[in-house]
Amino acid sequence: MGGNQITLSPKYMPLFKVMDDKDIRYVLIEGGRGSGKSVALSTFLNHISFDTDNKLLFTRYTMVSAESSIIPEFREKCEWLGNDNSFEFANTKVINKTANTEMLYRGLKPSSKTANSALKSVNNVNILVLEEAQECADEDLFDRVDESIRTNHKKNLVVIVLNPEHKGHWIYKRFYYDRGNQRRKDTLYIKTTYLDNLDNLNPSFIKMAEEMKITNPRKYKNRFLGEWLSDVQGALWTFKLLDKAREIRTLGHNRRIVIAVDPAVTANKTSDETGIIVGSIDTLDNFIIHEDVSGRYTANEWANKALNMYYKYSADCILGEVNNGGDLIEQNVRNIDQNVKFKQVRATRGKIVRAEPIAALYEQNRVYHIKRFPELEEQMTSYTGVGSEISPDRLDALVWCLTELSQKPSAIMPVIMV
Repeated sequence: MGGNQITLSPKYMPLFKVMDDKDIRYVLIEGGRGSGKSVALSTFLNHISFDTDNKLLFTRYTMVSAESSIIPEFREKCEWLGNDNSFEFANTKVINKTANTEMLYRGLKPSSKTANSALKSVNNVNILVLEEAQECADEDLFDRVDESIRTNHKKNLVVIVLNPEHKGHWIYKRFYYDRGNQRRKDTLYIKTTYLDNLDNLNPSFIKMAEEMKITNPRKYKNRFLGEWLSDVQGALWTFKLLDKAREIRTLGHNRRIVIAVDPAVTANKTSDETGIIVGSIDTLDNFIIHEDVSGRYTANEWANKALNMYYKYSADCILGEVNNGGDLIEQNVRNIDQNVKFKQVRATRGKIVRAEPIAALYEQNRVYHIKRFPELEEQMTSYTGVGSEISPDRLDALVWCLTELSQKPSAIMPVIMV
């Protein structure tokens, strides 16, 4: 394969001229899903790697295995462009042999969860890329790496790529709010949406976006148009509260783990999702949210998904809300595995009333999210219980999970052992 053309939105064209602009230090690339950010970034990195003796550092907040995902994606673009023979691909770096340009791949957040930067050993980098930058809640950590991009006699550039999250994020404050929403003179701003990339998208993806535009306009504007979210009046959670829940802290050993399931009533393309949340309480009384594997599943599919989590985490039980499904919930699980421990819970009051004690745990800083859970957190910060809001399946599962782990059953939520 070789010599192909990659078609990008004209909005990305200034990116390919930025190396000649001495006034630009930062590039902020924002876009919703399907906007073509990843393809544009890979094409740009391929392009500038042919400039002699650059040294690039490609980062995400956390990066576990660049060799199995990020580097193969970049290699695919090189193959498509027909210049992959110019590169040497390794586990944590790529070298352009023609220009002697090195691209290193590292995580910003140390795997040991210490406060020290994981990038101390990287020297003479003149181009920094932070992909999925919305995941980086630690502004100080970013600053330490940003301030290390100071190689003399070379173009210094910091490229920040993200799906916008909320207006409390330090990126929004730094590049918009603190400037009175005026653009910084040292920054190239690029913003695209899936509407700029329709020729490269599957019709089913476009249909999904258009359906969300009708059913959940707020989520559509954020997920697909890349708009920054504001807190919703009346919601129990704020983005600031959830940012605090992701701050690194000392954790103990898990002493109880549950898998909470909030099943959808039906199983078709327009059904609600089934909420499936994995949570634990540790020996230091931290409540920990490990995974959100919610989705639109058939009854058999969600039962298998819950069981997979049950065995993956050696959980104490699967917890299921009994509403319209009745005993069919337990039956779905036991049809696959007779030996699983299952508990039923029934709600006798509204969602907001049940959620208030759980929101209080967040306010006490007792809940820790091991990573950002965008779909769950969107429900947490938007649901008010007013009017005809869509039932928050992920939030419901979270509330059941933490209520069980906090061991405070009451008349509000009778728990029935099965």
